[in-house]
Amino acid sequence: MSKLVNILSRIVSAITYPLFIPTYGVVLYSLLYSRLTPAIPTAAYIYYCVLTFLITGLIPLVGILILIRKKVVTDIYIADARERRIPYIITLSCFCIWCYLAIKYMHVAPAFRLSAVGATMALCIVNLINPYWKISAHLAGIGGLIGGFILYQPVVGCILLGVALLLMFARLCLDAHTPLQVVCGWLLGLLMTLIPNLIYYG
Repeated sequence: MSKLVNILSRIVSAITYPLFIPTYGVVLYSLLYSRLTPAIPTAAYIYYCVLTFLITGLIPLVGILILIRKKVVTDIYIADARERRIPYIITLSCFCIWCYLAIKYMHVAPAFRLSAVGATMALCIVNLINPYWKISAHLAGIGGLIGGFILYQPVVGCILLGVALLLMFARLCLDAHTPLQVVCGWLLGLLMTLIPNLIYYG
């Protein structure tokens, strides 16, 4: 039974790998808002999804794989917090580029742009904290996703909350973090995307 739980926990962790979270967010946004904004062609949403995957997913992931090959980091999850500086700098740089493109060139709602900025700020804070304390980047990612949707799509937000709880359980089962690290990661991601939206629309 414990072996099965371990396998399932690894699958959940892989699916919710932090670099994939922005792509999931853009895909969800595109599916939910494409019908509300018919002036924006479907091709534009596809372009946003592909661009997001390339910049925030594929490029940082390739960078991490190169670092693994060069033995700078041990594994794709970068379990050793001391190894996270270079991968996080690469990832943060990619997120900043994505954030700039979202603000400057993507024809999306302000909520999307605010969530992109919040997610990038959350990653920056995780980067600052991690050398001293291994806060959960997985939960920061899913927390940011919840914060970006919960105000406007509460049903989707509640579903994502269920995913977050499952992910918390998975990370704890893998002994990747302490309970406090996963909760703090989730709260960080949630607040960094939720607060800007509350201020803007409040």
